[in-house]
Amino acid sequence: LTTQEGDTFLSGACKQSSLIVGADGAASICRHWVQSGQKQITNTSSSADTDTDTIASSYLTDTGRVNIKAVIRHSLDPDIFKAGYTYAYFAANGRIGCFAGPAGEGHTYWAISIADEKNEDTGETHPFLDDSDDSDDNDDNNNKTTTTPDLDAVKATLLSELSSLNTDDCKFVMDIIEKTDPDSIFVTRSREA
Repeated sequence: LTTQEGDTFLSGACKQSSLIVGADGAASICRHWVQSGQKQITNTSSSADTDTDTIASSYLTDTGRVNIKAVIRHSLDPDIFKAGYTYAYFAANGRIGCFAGPAGEGHTYWAISIADEKNEDTGETHPFLDDSDDSDDNDDNNNKTTTTPDLDAVKATLLSELSSLNTDDCKFVMDIIEKTDPDSIFVTRSREA
């Protein structure tokens, strides 16, 4: 953490302040400090917590969706797409949301959010990309590790899922995904505090 004046916080120095802004993302250590009732932040506040990422992440819940996205070197056709606008498609059942838009000159981003499938008869949930997404595992020493997904398989599975919708409404994003190098694809489970 750094003060507005540029001083490093938690470096051992003391500084009194009536406000701290915790803009450190969804897995916020600042959220942990607030929700645990910590009244004073000291130099040992983060080192005493052996794994601050795990502690901060404990406040997050999985939303039941996987998000897949990328930025590619590609310009949207100006005859079809209005400059500066993001385009979206939502499947009628709400399970899939597709987005694409400009990401700087000569670049386009795309993002797909897909809900897990729930078997109405059994109530079981089957995550999209069950074995391909970024799941956390434990190594032999019970340390958290992140499995790198097979991005070629992610791309193929995603395109297959979008094709199964049988609509031209999401063709605009499928064309962009087709042009995407799998190594530039980012996959993550959606989590919220």
